[in-house]
Amino acid sequence: MPNLPAIQRFFLAAVASTLLATAGAAANSSNPSRSALRLRLVPPDQTQIDLDKLSFAEVSALIEGVQADGELVLPLPFAGKSSFTPIEVREVEVTLDAEKHTLVLAGSAIVRGRGGRVFLSGTYSGSGPGQYAFGVAPDRLVLGEWFPALAATPLGSVVYVKAGLVVASAGHKLPASALVAGILGLEDAGKDLELKAGVTLHSTLAVQSLPAVGQLLAALGIEQAELRQSGRIGSSADLLLAALDGKDKKDIPLELELHSELEATAMKGLQERLPPWIKPTSFGPSLDFTLKTGKDRTQVEELVMKVTHQVKVEVAGESLEFSLSAEVETKNLKDAKVTLTGKRTWNHPLGIEWLSALETTLALVVDGKAASAGKAGKDELKATLTSSLRVGSVEAALEFEIEGEKGKKDELKGHATARLEHLTIGDLASFASTLTGTSFLSDLQLGDAAALDKVSLTLKHEKEKNTLEVSATAGLGGAKADLLFTLTSTGAGKGKVEPLFVIKRSAGHMSDLVPALAGKPGDLEFPESVWTLTPPKAAGVSKALSSADLGPTAREFFQGVYGPDFKLELKPGIQFGAALPVGKLPSALVQALGLETSASLVLEGSLAMSLDLGKGRPSASLQSLELNAELPRMAGVGSRLPEGLPSWMRLDSSSQRSLTVRFAAPSSVAFLLTNDVLADLDGQTRHFQISTEVSADSKQGKARLSGQMVGEWKQPFGLKALNLRDVTLAAEGKAQTGQGG
Repeated sequence: MPNLPAIQRFFLAAVASTLLATAGAAANSSNPSRSALRLRLVPPDQTQIDLDKLSFAEVSALIEGVQADGELVLPLPFAGKSSFTPIEVREVEVTLDAEKHTLVLAGSAIVRGRGGRVFLSGTYSGSGPGQYAFGVAPDRLVLGEWFPALAATPLGSVVYVKAGLVVASAGHKLPASALVAGILGLEDAGKDLELKAGVTLHSTLAVQSLPAVGQLLAALGIEQAELRQSGRIGSSADLLLAALDGKDKKDIPLELELHSELEATAMKGLQERLPPWIKPTSFGPSLDFTLKTGKDRTQVEELVMKVTHQVKVEVAGESLEFSLSAEVETKNLKDAKVTLTGKRTWNHPLGIEWLSALETTLALVVDGKAASAGKAGKDELKATLTSSLRVGSVEAALEFEIEGEKGKKDELKGHATARLEHLTIGDLASFASTLTGTSFLSDLQLGDAAALDKVSLTLKHEKEKNTLEVSATAGLGGAKADLLFTLTSTGAGKGKVEPLFVIKRSAGHMSDLVPALAGKPGDLEFPESVWTLTPPKAAGVSKALSSADLGPTAREFFQGVYGPDFKLELKPGIQFGAALPVGKLPSALVQALGLETSASLVLEGSLAMSLDLGKGRPSASLQSLELNAELPRMAGVGSRLPEGLPSWMRLDSSSQRSLTVRFAAPSSVAFLLTNDVLADLDGQTRHFQISTEVSADSKQGKARLSGQMVGEWKQPFGLKALNLRDVTLAAEGKAQTGQGG
């Protein structure tokens, strides 16, 4: 008989012994045979079998030896230097599959003074080394008794009634059979079980068998479930061989790595508390136990339990799968609070197509108070969804809030917020450029180094409308001002992204715009002003801005000046709007306007200048500006403008009036009133569209009135041959522009 690979010699000896012990039963079949023998597994150097030279005669001698004393001594290549007392194996069963080249030898035995079962399994190949395994399944297994280093851990006192310990060569697959499944306490899954090298545990047990972590599992909703647990306890076969003889070899390292899977419904108690935007997947949760050991891996420092659960997040028409997990150190476990977290990339957060992919974290926090107190009930669960968003050179931590009803996926909406202490205009400009592909903020030339404080970033998704808002404070005119930058898109897909940049100041003067006006009558005081900035590259393009198109934050920026409902026409440059109390105007002008001092006007217009927020004022001299305000119609018909003009002139109370504030360098400020004037001329009332200009360069200003008559003046003063067209009315006087005038 030619030399054979060691694994084939192993099988030959096993089969030969079984043939003898079973009085010649047909072992080369799948029918089990029954008898008894003593099984001894020893290191290769402790057997008389020459593994290198195994002839047919030597096999015959081996068979004769088994026949004489009923003991089979087999070399076990992974047995190291250990051996153990022979095991009396009864009711021996042998399954040999010549087609798959596999053999299983199993039987009942007394293991560490208790009943149990043992088995040998192997596969062989004519072209190379085979693989094999030895396993033992006591009727009652307590890990702390077999491996004392585990005694102080929560797993040390767990009683396994369906469990097997196996030592195997790497990659060996136990044949799919009811025989092996029964030994290991597993269901026959119909597929081979692939083993890891070293000593592994395979078992099924109830969750309530884990009392040390039972409260924690109860908090997660895992109360009545069965675990299928498998994994490695150590890499050395000596760990098991020593344990079989009750020997605790303290120098053999432990490497506990146990994995268990539960049914998909095992965490039903937790799943019922999930918000509507989180749903469990069809995959069941899992539990993993690992050891933290000392440097030599023989001393156990901590047992760590890891819980893993698969869920889906559904929002804005998108579904994201998260693998959530929590690691809990069980040594000093005081309560049942647990946090499950998972990360993944969210390509289009909240469905915002123009927002770059974000690394997103989902966390489920279970407070565990009810479970820790041993009370029936459901522990509070909080779900958070967070991301990190880069704004220029700064990382912003976003926290999402998702709203909507369960079962209505398309109606789920959400927003995300982040708060930063500091940011620069340069950071914000870089961020805006990345999102829009345009240089909107850079074109405004606001000063890249300008500091923004108390920065708040908000992302919003509502049906088909997506909004990004960045609010902050900045310096303007020597004082703090509020700043708002928004990007808005509507419709499906990327849509058109509309940028908006607004500055709001609570109090200010005209001298903030034109320092030369400080201390002069034209230095109007504004309790609140709004600056809307549009890039100069948009020259020739105007845009209507409606309150209906803005979110709550943006509307709040404008409504202090324009009220809750408004529509603005934005032009390139800076659109300036301010709430101006009538009482802040020169008294002569107030009198001429016929307004109550408690009234308020809205002044608005475009400023052609650049603004450096770092300096808080215009970066270049303002050459001119023009601000306009619509005035209410006059209540009476006797008002005159200005004081001292002819008695035959009066304002038309039915006409729409407007006030314009004009500035011309270096310090000229004038108020221009546009309205209709009625003049009693030649026995008739003539209708003139008049502009009245009152200068405010000093306390004693000039008033100049000019305008065109509406229609023709036929036969003026009785001159029948004369018809007048384009009649101009002009008058000039003095106006007291100081507050005491």
